[in-house]
Amino acid sequence: MKLIGYEFYKISKKRIVLLLSFFLLVINGVFYVYEQYKTNETLIQDLQAYKQQEQKYEGISPEEGWQLTSAQYEQLNLFQQFVQADVFSDDPVWQSFMEELIKEQEDTYQQYLESPYYNHADAIRRDAFINERLKSQFEHALHFQEKIMTMEDRAKDMVSVSIFNDKHSFSYRNIVKTVEDFKPLRGLPFQLGLEEGVVTGSNFRPTDLCMAVILLLLASVLFYVEKEEGLVPLIRAARHGKLRTFGAKFTVLTICTIGLSLLYYGSILFLAGRIYGFGDLSRYIQSMSAFDHAVEPLTAGQYLLFYLAAKIIVNVLLAWLITALFVSLGHISRIYIVLTLFIAANFLCYVLIHPNSYMNVLKYINLIAFYDFFHLISDYRNLNILGYPIRKDTLTFVSWGILAIVLPAVSAWFFVRQSGTITRPAPWRWIAGWKAWLWNNKRTNSLIMHEWFKLLIVGKSIFVFLIAFIYMYQHIEQDERRYDVETGTYNHYISILNGKLTDHKLQLIQNELDQFAELPNQLNHLKASLDAGEIDLLTYNQEKYEIERYLNRQRAFQYVIEQRDYLIRLQEHKGITGGFVNTMTSDALFNRKQEQIRDGITYLILLIVGLAPLFPIDVKYGFMSIIWSSSKGRWRMFAIKYIIAYLYAIGLFVLMQFPKYFNVIVHLPSIDWKLPVQSIEVLGHVNWPVSILAYVIITNLLQICGVLMIVHVILMCAVLVRKQMFMLIAATSLTVLPLSLEYFELSMISKYSFNFIFLLYDKFHSVSYETGIGLYFGTLLVIGTAAFWAAWSVINRSEWRVV
Repeated sequence: MKLIGYEFYKISKKRIVLLLSFFLLVINGVFYVYEQYKTNETLIQDLQAYKQQEQKYEGISPEEGWQLTSAQYEQLNLFQQFVQADVFSDDPVWQSFMEELIKEQEDTYQQYLESPYYNHADAIRRDAFINERLKSQFEHALHFQEKIMTMEDRAKDMVSVSIFNDKHSFSYRNIVKTVEDFKPLRGLPFQLGLEEGVVTGSNFRPTDLCMAVILLLLASVLFYVEKEEGLVPLIRAARHGKLRTFGAKFTVLTICTIGLSLLYYGSILFLAGRIYGFGDLSRYIQSMSAFDHAVEPLTAGQYLLFYLAAKIIVNVLLAWLITALFVSLGHISRIYIVLTLFIAANFLCYVLIHPNSYMNVLKYINLIAFYDFFHLISDYRNLNILGYPIRKDTLTFVSWGILAIVLPAVSAWFFVRQSGTITRPAPWRWIAGWKAWLWNNKRTNSLIMHEWFKLLIVGKSIFVFLIAFIYMYQHIEQDERRYDVETGTYNHYISILNGKLTDHKLQLIQNELDQFAELPNQLNHLKASLDAGEIDLLTYNQEKYEIERYLNRQRAFQYVIEQRDYLIRLQEHKGITGGFVNTMTSDALFNRKQEQIRDGITYLILLIVGLAPLFPIDVKYGFMSIIWSSSKGRWRMFAIKYIIAYLYAIGLFVLMQFPKYFNVIVHLPSIDWKLPVQSIEVLGHVNWPVSILAYVIITNLLQICGVLMIVHVILMCAVLVRKQMFMLIAATSLTVLPLSLEYFELSMISKYSFNFIFLLYDKFHSVSYETGIGLYFGTLLVIGTAAFWAAWSVINRSEWRVV
């Protein structure tokens, strides 16, 4: 027990753990509240009125409830039209329409005049909205009951088809099993109630990201800090320095994970309850439309308890997995990269594999799917295991059980077997020998070369550059692009019209439009010639084919028409004479938000890992006091480290951006780079009088400036927290985490983050583009300067260099 107490004490003394846990908890809660008010503002405002209306329908059958709400909904729709009569009293067309409507609905109109809704448009809108939600709940209940009752008949119809009637096939077994699994839901009682509290409270994914960051930090404190400080040999030499020490650390990690899971997920459920309420917790989840495909007859209360339990289990498994990586891989950069690649691979499997694919086991039995408890319960699905249908949730629970046995055993084995000495295995000794030879034969007194050597060779950041090279090569298109008929036709039109808009090009477009308008007449004339015997059937079919083939070009030409209309509006409203730009090429450059976010996340991860050793490596080996006492070990050393970080960041940025421009120039249709940038519709909000080429250059320079400010923040984190692992976690939380949330369309904190650096083409629509860019990058400059000053101030403290 003393060992466990010591491990808890160790965590409590790490301020970064407490501060980051509190910060992410607050941000997570604020983010949830913001998202709910953003997506369900009307419902939240009318919640009390909804609850009053809901009480009126309690206890009635779905059939009766649907009839009543449908009638009320139709009446309120008519009331909405009546209330508009005074608004559009000057419109003769509207007045004529209203007179006809009042004649047809005389009784309803009389009810409207005598009702409290008379001239109260807001009350009508509110009650129509509430009534529609109630009506949809009753419709769901009727649909669900019909689906359950007719499932067996539909299954019989399916197995009567030849492709499904093989009793030894997965398809047949899956149909039979599905019917059996849904049988317990027959006669399940329906009860009204809002589903938003239960659904949003148990399906808020940013909480999972916050927990992953905290668990990585906890595992690093418990299983890596002592290794980084060289205390492992001393600990292992102690009486209980092996398995018992591991047991204490493992126990503390598990307890902290359980507590944090309850805190983070419980706080979201608390907020969901406060905003929406959960309704009657004894009602079955099948009463909610979001659980239409759920097979387990759980009450809302049971579901929320299982949700908390499942999140605790998955977080514990993730903590154990991170522990296994820490005790097996050893080096922090390897741990960070392997964990990132593992999560990325799981995410890609979960997103890209189709639910009905033969590889769907990889989609559902992975870490991302484990965290998605909402869909685990609400989406019934059987997986094909050796020809037999196994329920997705059953296979998930079995996987949890296996991991719960394997991960602790593997972690304990690696912890006990890890070397207690500093002697490395033969391959690593050979690499160390090669580095010593390189140093002895290529030694120099250049300070900048020493720092480059420490970063790239000693800190192994050269491997990050190699990963960036591989990434660049993989994203360069090797084969020539092939286009379908429609795209090829569009490219042909744009190749003719490419360049500045002129009267001649407008006339060409009009001629083509006239030609398309004449084609139906040509077909009619051709048919008349055939009927009159002027041409034979073979000639008719040949000429008809040519006309129809030409007519098929009309759909592609419609995109040209849309571009022409945009360019005309641009000239009329802004006085800018634009030109035709192939949208395939422009979209590849400027209209690729998800790809930009993906590239940004990859870049930031590589940048953080690459710069991680720059300051912490001197702290780790106790060099700071020696360096600081030398004549050039202060400002010059500090400045050189920053220069190296700048060059490293710019080099990575060039590698990450190169495939995009290479593919555009080599593989996509050419464009006139001298045209005004506003010629591209997605950049119509840009108010700079620059060409496309100038805009590309300026935005890339701005992005490089933004990246350099990120470098300042990353290095500030390195100086503040000193430890390489803590620096990785802190920098990831500040840069990668907000961009990851943007990927899921959760953009509340985007304007307060570094996200816009990677999304310049898609932002600043609500304000002047020039103003938005100026304010944003001006703020970045202030933040970067403050971070630089903070790092220099902290590193000048004598206590920082003693550690």
